[in-house]
Amino acid sequence: VFATATFDETRFDFEITSAVAAGGLVVEGGTVNVTGLDEHDQFLDLDLRITGPFRDAMEFVDHAPLGLARAVGLDAARTRGSAATQLNMRFIVEKDLTFDRVDIRVQSQLTDIGLASALLGRDISAGRFTLSADKRGMDINGLATLEDIPVTLTWRENFTATAPFR
Repeated sequence: VFATATFDETRFDFEITSAVAAGGLVVEGGTVNVTGLDEHDQFLDLDLRITGPFRDAMEFVDHAPLGLARAVGLDAARTRGSAATQLNMRFIVEKDLTFDRVDIRVQSQLTDIGLASALLGRDISAGRFTLSADKRGMDINGLATLEDIPVTLTWRENFTATAPFR
């Protein structure tokens, strides 16, 4: 990790210039701020730009407690391509933190995306997508090739039980 840190009695701020993350993922910059050091509750705000192989990103979000790739029917091992992601998280720092208490937003640019046997046994290739996600759901939009046919894909996945569709 390459970063600088500043602190006082109320906060601890990290300015990250680069870091190696899980698998082949790289943090290319961002901030981590811990606030409320002078109060009963402390909060962590995370704002990171992460790049790397799409497969590694899918494997990362498939770990507990997220389990996102499997939840939407994706097998990370069947994917390829690259991802450039802006990750924003905010949560209270506490021992028994649960995912429902984490505010999370993800914005990704996905390039050269491939997925083997994605639809009716056919492969998706040459995908260029934008991905937006939060705790409520995920939207993926873009262009790709399904076998040899150019396609425009739009996918909405709801994560809440009260949504009108999954």
